[in-house]
Amino acid sequence: MWRDDAGEATGYVSYHSMREHTPPMPVSRVWVREFVAIEGAAYQGLLRYILSHDLADEIFWFGPVEDPLAYAVDDSYQVKREYVDDLMLRVVDVEKAVEARPAAPGAPEGALTVAISDAAAPWNQGAWRIESSGGKLSARKDGGAAHLSMEAATFAAVYDGFMKTTDAVRSGLAEAADHNAALMADRIFASEYPPNGSDFF
Repeated sequence: MWRDDAGEATGYVSYHSMREHTPPMPVSRVWVREFVAIEGAAYQGLLRYILSHDLADEIFWFGPVEDPLAYAVDDSYQVKREYVDDLMLRVVDVEKAVEARPAAPGAPEGALTVAISDAAAPWNQGAWRIESSGGKLSARKDGGAAHLSMEAATFAAVYDGFMKTTDAVRSGLAEAADHNAALMADRIFASEYPPNGSDFF
């Protein structure tokens, strides 16, 4: 646990070490399970602590893809990065899910319409008017033309801030009849801490 000068906890790390007896020589590894820091001092302090395990041959960490680790160490070439997608999210009820999620900080006021294709949950199928007002989001079925169109899997990734709507459009995972609506969706669904799972199924 990392505490600031006032004694407040601002980060923690959970890890374990192991020695594997593999030929030709044993290998010592440190596995970082969780690394959470909400301020720079905590990040730097916890990172120094993990790197102080100088008897470890390798340190493994399944962290968020956008983490600045490679820039926070002296030799970024010592950091080998590999992308693993372990996000599993299913929006079962669009209306309730959207209302349960606050708008991103500083999100603009306004509304856009998203057409969602969802063969497994037909009650989600159709166009949804999503409105951002007073820091809150709401959704209701709408019979008008959609600004954006996407499948349920793409909507789930957009909804929780894992993927930007503009990236979904750029990669063909969504269609935009109105580019400004895609930019607005980016802003209202943005996440200061994008989702990251350290558990494996």
